[in-house]
Amino acid sequence: MGVDDYLGISELDLAYIAGVIDSDGCIQVTRRNCRGKSNVQYNLEVSISNTSVELIDWLKFMLRGAGYVFSSGEDNRPHRRKICYTLRVSGQVAFELLKVIQPYIRGKKQQVQLALDFIGIKGIRRYRSLKPLHPVLEGMYQEMRELKR
Repeated sequence: MGVDDYLGISELDLAYIAGVIDSDGCIQVTRRNCRGKSNVQYNLEVSISNTSVELIDWLKFMLRGAGYVFSSGEDNRPHRRKICYTLRVSGQVAFELLKVIQPYIRGKKQQVQLALDFIGIKGIRRYRSLKPLHPVLEGMYQEMRELKR
């Protein structure tokens, strides 16, 4: 079974999702310090933020309910701005999503490739600690940060 079969998303929808990620998405390698600096863990996350709750709900539906949605909240809206909704996925779902949209991505090609390479080295398991790989993973974390500047 291919990745596209796994998600069951049409090519048209994949292209649309890629466009949304190119414009309103964030692809990141996260770093988390646990129990001191000697235990650093890395993970892949993809988040999409938009003021359209309908778009975010549709994306969550397309991803078979994976991830979680949160909003900026009513109290955090300066100057009467619209509420911003964010869908965040990580690990396996983020990897599968990036793999199937890779052919359609335009603006974030380097970030997608780096994210896929990151999972290729680290593996899927969330917050897996691999001390021998920390210099490599830290380098990828820093490279992803540079791509966002």
